[in-house]
Amino acid sequence: MNKTIITIYGRYNEGKTSTIRNVYNMLMSETPIPIMDRDVPQEGDILVVLTIGDIRIGIESEGDPNGRMITENTLQQLAESNCDIILCASRTRGTSVKLIDHVAIEFNYNTLWTSSNYSPRLDHEVLNTRLAENIKNIIDDIRFGRL
Repeated sequence: MNKTIITIYGRYNEGKTSTIRNVYNMLMSETPIPIMDRDVPQEGDILVVLTIGDIRIGIESEGDPNGRMITENTLQQLAESNCDIILCASRTRGTSVKLIDHVAIEFNYNTLWTSSNYSPRLDHEVLNTRLAENIKNIIDDIRFGRL
């Protein structure tokens, strides 16, 4: 398996967390009996590790400057807990980008960077859902050895 960090990067309030929540919901609804390492709040940012079969997927949606990923080093914790795939959010530059690159090098992860879908006029919910579907397909391709 190609250990991979998938990062959605974008500016403040561009739908990164919403997209990550959509991916989480897709994984939960399409997977028989996923094992979670903690409860996930109904709203806001999430941090969770899902075990689906033999695959561990870490999800961290709080990638803002001075957010949990930085202050609590949650990305490194996900890598240390042997996640095969990590899905996270990041701003377009700065501390979170540097941290993701550092963890990828230290723990031998591939990186895949995708930007949030943003439009000032188009429906954000639809755009977030489409990006989430794409990311879910990429996760499946990694899980099943196609990537």
